[in-house]
Amino acid sequence: MYVTKNQEVEKEGCAKVKINWRRLFQKTLLGIAVVLLIILCLPLAPPEQPFTTQIFSEEGEVVSLLYRENRQPVTLSEIPEFLQQAFLAVEDHRFYQHN
Repeated sequence: MYVTKNQEVEKEGCAKVKINWRRLFQKTLLGIAVVLLIILCLPLAPPEQPFTTQIFSEEGEVVSLLYRENRQPVTLSEIPEFLQQAFLAVEDHRFYQHN
């Protein structure tokens, strides 16, 4: 069958699907941004720390206990402001000036 430039041949049962690449790219970027936002906003669980450090001998007996007091993790808001400032003064007096 001869087809001229002005004629269109339609195939039965086949529909041409046009992909909007720009919209697909935008939705993909939006999805990635949402996933990253969710991951970054989730609170991190504190690492599991033993309360006392035990030093064992070759026979498996406890030789020494370090940090006999039980440690309790605290949040930054539970530490008094003057203690935070004292720590920064000792460790890094230019802490708030770093970029």
